[in-house]
Amino acid sequence: MSEPNAKRRIRHYDPSYLQFGFISSPDELKPPCLTCHVCLANDSMRPHHLKALQFSKHPTEVRQPIEYFSQKKKVYLNQQKSFSLFTQSTDLKCCTMASYEVSFLIAKLKKPHTDAETLIKPSLLACAKHVLGSAAAEKLDKIPLSNDTVKRRISEISQNLEDKLVRLIKDILISIQLDESTLGAESTLIVCMRFIDNDCIKEELLFVDYFECRCTGQDISKMVDPILTHIRLV
Repeated sequence: MSEPNAKRRIRHYDPSYLQFGFISSPDELKPPCLTCHVCLANDSMRPHHLKALQFSKHPTEVRQPIEYFSQKKKVYLNQQKSFSLFTQSTDLKCCTMASYEVSFLIAKLKKPHTDAETLIKPSLLACAKHVLGSAAAEKLDKIPLSNDTVKRRISEISQNLEDKLVRLIKDILISIQLDESTLGAESTLIVCMRFIDNDCIKEELLFVDYFECRCTGQDISKMVDPILTHIRLV
């Protein structure tokens, strides 16, 4: 009588199984079929079982030469490689988008750029590890959030917003409002613009700058004119 707790035998892939249309998997425990891509259970990795499956599911491939299956294997592996590259590209794109989102929030809340690397990312990794698992934490760890990266992202977002605003007001009438504010010993010039977009009056901040010394009409003109020229309003 066999022992009830006897371990089940682990079967490994043999190169001869290619004649039945099966190739090895990364762990060599569950061979995938080259035709239907179904992965068999480890216990099914027996020559007579694989041959029976070939007769029942893919009878047209019975007695095909080994070169036939070698070519199918080559095509299959190339497809898997392409899929892997596509997945990596998608993951990279998602990580980049996440980096932009975090950088935008840091700029919006006026937080130090270093917070992303020293606080936000470690917090995300800790939460992911305990709630979603180590695999999720490894994915989040690929999000670029260094100080220089966040600084560059914020600069790119700022430029993108400026470009959108310039395109929006390119062919419409606008009005400009200038306001002077004093913060401590510094005089600040705030320039806003108003315009009509889709029958709605909108107001956008154009720029903010500081006066080095005086605040005369000529000084204001010297500050505002280059900006208006830059965005092609004059």
